[in-house]
Amino acid sequence: MSDDDKHYYCNQKFTEFSIDIEKQLTYSCCAASPHVIDLPWLVQHPGKLFNTSRLQTERQQMLEGVPVSTCEDNCWNAEKNGLQSRRIQMKSYVRTHVNIDSASPAILNIILGSTCNLTCSYCCKQYSSAWRRDIMNNGTYLDDDRFSLTARDKIIHKISQQEIAKTGAYNLILQEISNFDTLESVVISGGEPFLYNELSNLINELAHVPRIVIHTGLGIDRKRFYNQLSKLQHIKNLHIAISGENCGKFYEFNRYNNSWSNFLINLEILRKKQFPIKFQTVISNLTIFGLLSFYKMFNEKKQYSWCNNPSFLSVHVLDDTSKENLIAQLAEENLPFRDQLISNIQKPSTEKQRTDLAVYLLEFSKRRNLDLGIFPDSMLKWLNLKDNRVV
Repeated sequence: MSDDDKHYYCNQKFTEFSIDIEKQLTYSCCAASPHVIDLPWLVQHPGKLFNTSRLQTERQQMLEGVPVSTCEDNCWNAEKNGLQSRRIQMKSYVRTHVNIDSASPAILNIILGSTCNLTCSYCCKQYSSAWRRDIMNNGTYLDDDRFSLTARDKIIHKISQQEIAKTGAYNLILQEISNFDTLESVVISGGEPFLYNELSNLINELAHVPRIVIHTGLGIDRKRFYNQLSKLQHIKNLHIAISGENCGKFYEFNRYNNSWSNFLINLEILRKKQFPIKFQTVISNLTIFGLLSFYKMFNEKKQYSWCNNPSFLSVHVLDDTSKENLIAQLAEENLPFRDQLISNIQKPSTEKQRTDLAVYLLEFSKRRNLDLGIFPDSMLKWLNLKDNRVV
C-alpha cells in the first residue's frame, strides 16, 4: 500500500450501507459505528437515506484525508497497532470515487434485529437478544458499552417483532430500501435471520437483486430451519453464509447455546436443499485454537474477518507459549491468510488487554458453566486463571 493510499480513504463509504431495522440505525459500512436515523428529516427528504448530510460529510473527510470518527474502533485503531483492518483486508483504500453524492449503494446490509439464541464469545447485546438478556439478569461486563445496558436497550428488549413491523418507522425504512435501484448484493443478518417470521416476505421483495446472502449461525430448531428454507427454495440467487470457525468443544464454547451436533444437522439440511453456502469465520484469540481443525473439516469456501473490537479479544492478546505453538502449526499449513495471521499473532499485547481478557473470560465462563480447561495451560497461567477462578 502506497503512502497516498494511507490517508484515511475507504471506498466502502461510497458503495456500502448497513441498516438496522430494529434499532433504526445506519452504518456507513458494515464495520463503522452507527448513527440513529433522523425519521422526521427522512419524511421530509424521501429517498435520501444514503445521502444524509452526515454521510456526505464523512465522504468529504475521506476525500480530504481526514480520519472519520465512525471508523475509529474497527479500522483506524487496528491499523495504528499494525493489525489488519477490514479496510486493508478488502483493499478498499483504493480510490474509486471523487464525488460525495452516491445515488444508492451497490451493497446493502440489512440487520433485521437482535433476536438470537446464541451468546457467541465475540458478540454482544447489539446483535444478540440472548446476550442482552444475560446482562439484564447478571449485570455488566467490564467498563464497556458492549456489555452494559442503556434505557433504549431495555425498551427494545420488550418490543416484539410483530410490534416493530407495524410501526411507521419500519415501513419508512423498507420504502427507502425499495428506492435503492443500483443494488448488486444484499446481505441479511441479525441476530439470527431464520428466527424472523417476515424473512421470506422480505427476500421475495428483493428477489430482483442479483445476489442475496443470508448470514446464519445455525443456532435454531432444525424443524423451523427446514420450513424457513422451504419457503425460499424458489429464490435462485440466494446464498447462505454460515458463521463458524471451530469444531466440537471449541465450537460450543465460542458459539454458546448451540450444540455441535445441531450445527452439523442444520448444515446437512442446507446441503440437501442445495443452497450455495460459504463459511464466515471470525478470528479472535478465543477462536484461533480450533481454527485449523475447522478449516480441514469443511471444503466449502471460507471468508474471514478480524475481531478488533473489543481489543482484548484480538488474536494477538495471548501468552508467548501459545503464540509460538500456534505460529509453528500455522507455518505447516497453506491457509490463504496464513502470513497475515502469523503477523497479527506476533504483535505485542498490553497489560490492560491481558487483565480485561482475564475478567471477561472468567465472567463469560462462569455465567454459562463453561470449562476454561479447553484452553492451553500457559494461557490460563498468563491470565492467572485456574479451575474457572482467579488465582
